[in-house]
Amino acid sequence: MLARYGGDHWQNNMKWSAVGGTGDGHRMGLEAGGSLVGEGVMHIHAVAGRQDSFFDRMEMFALQLVVDDNGMQMTAGDEHYSTAALKMTTMNGGYGNFIFDANASFATAELEEMAAEGYAVKADTLEELAEKAGLPVENLLLTVRQHNRHIETGTPDAWTTAPGAMIPVTTAPFYCLKRQSVIMGTIAGLKINNNMEVVRDNGEPVGNLYATGELIFGNLFNNVYPMSGTAITTCISTGQLASDHAVETMSK
Repeated sequence: MLARYGGDHWQNNMKWSAVGGTGDGHRMGLEAGGSLVGEGVMHIHAVAGRQDSFFDRMEMFALQLVVDDNGMQMTAGDEHYSTAALKMTTMNGGYGNFIFDANASFATAELEEMAAEGYAVKADTLEELAEKAGLPVENLLLTVRQHNRHIETGTPDAWTTAPGAMIPVTTAPFYCLKRQSVIMGTIAGLKINNNMEVVRDNGEPVGNLYATGELIFGNLFNNVYPMSGTAITTCISTGQLASDHAVETMSK
């Protein structure tokens, strides 16, 4: 399903789909005569190579300086995690290097833990940090200088990050946390009408077939995952609509 509907570059992403999320519902709907709508994947990002790293959500939602493997900034500091993950996927092979310093008090405990476990690197200078992280030293120093200058002068950076959404990188110790894009599922979904009935390409219902929740995401958004938890309210509301219509239809 990812190969067919996930778009390019998905191979470098970790896969965190729900248990049973194999695409069977999509295939069943298509075999019954339904059609698909939407494209892209549901993206977040997590500590690279760590499958149980959702506990590090503080970094996922935090303001940050993110650089590519050349040490150059690659996202806005307040980038939504889904679009940041998309940029990591398309611009840097699925990875991003998140730079923090002692000012990141909101995440110090997690960063210390991940440095001890080898998932992050810690250094007393930016030069040492770049060398440990395998980043070009001069590029990283230039990027950090530019970042700090925008904060000092109160001007947005090249990624349109507002100065108030930037955290200075000035105080040791410094950390570099490599994060990786994560795919939780495809956005492409079975096309439905307002009654949650699966429809054909021409908009006519297949008949006696409904789709709800994650199966219909492509009807609601496209290419970019809006927010964690989207599926929860979608499952509740669309499931109610589908069941109401089914009961009404059977009662006639």
